[in-house]
Amino acid sequence: KTERVNTDDVSQLKRYVDGTKQYLDILKDAIGGDVEEVVGILIGKSFPEHVKRMAEHNKFKTFTYEELIGFAQLIELLGP
Repeated sequence: KTERVNTDDVSQLKRYVDGTKQYLDILKDAIGGDVEEVVGILIGKSFPEHVKRMAEHNKFKTFTYEELIGFAQLIELLGP
């Protein structure tokens, strides 16, 4: 997010993560294989405490930044 992260952002990510898990379950049944984990990641300029707790409750990773970041910086931030 380009600004402050809010509860709607966490809810949106939860829908994306849940949808991805369902999709991967369908693929697993169709072609085999397994995905160990789907991780939600929220990146924003700031997180109010209640929003950070909501994200942590959903086991999402959260990162803050001081200025806009590019994809290469994002990869470096997240690590292996």
